[in-house]
Amino acid sequence: GPGGGPGPTSSSSTDTSAAAAAEPPPDIMALLADRNKAFEHFRRSYRRNEAIEENKALLKEKYGRAKALGERVNASRAAINQLKATIEQRRVAQSLAEEEGRPVDTFAAEEERAKLAIDREKTDYRDAFNELRDLKKEIEHLQMLLEQSRKRLQTDFEQWLLLMLKQQAQAGGSGGRG
Repeated sequence: GPGGGPGPTSSSSTDTSAAAAAEPPPDIMALLADRNKAFEHFRRSYRRNEAIEENKALLKEKYGRAKALGERVNASRAAINQLKATIEQRRVAQSLAEEEGRPVDTFAAEEERAKLAIDREKTDYRDAFNELRDLKKEIEHLQMLLEQSRKRLQTDFEQWLLLMLKQQAQAGGSGGRG
């Protein structure tokens, strides 16, 4: 994307064998008795888990970048306000000096430097703000992909669990006779 680095990893294939792809563990009965342990086993062997983890890492990286940009935007805004306040204070002081008939400092050059600094800060502010806005779109897209992946993981787990339970029931029902 525009922020650099790898783009989000999409796992939107319509493969229905994902549930069957996870290997059954050696001690399946103990595992199936504990749904949380079964889910952890499934998640570790789930072939789409790598894409989920990559997207989580990418999202974390983008959050860090967004935080830095937000700080940059705020720093530019503060600098602009400080420079404007400085100009205004100098103008007030110059105006008072003129009214009192005191010699007036030549403020034109200093004011011009402050105005140039304001322009630089405004440019920096706009650049950071626009990049932050674009990054927000990328973050929202990644969050949507991760939510879809989580839902798919849950659905595939449910299918896998039903399949494992069914296989155990069949193995237990037919293996005792003979």
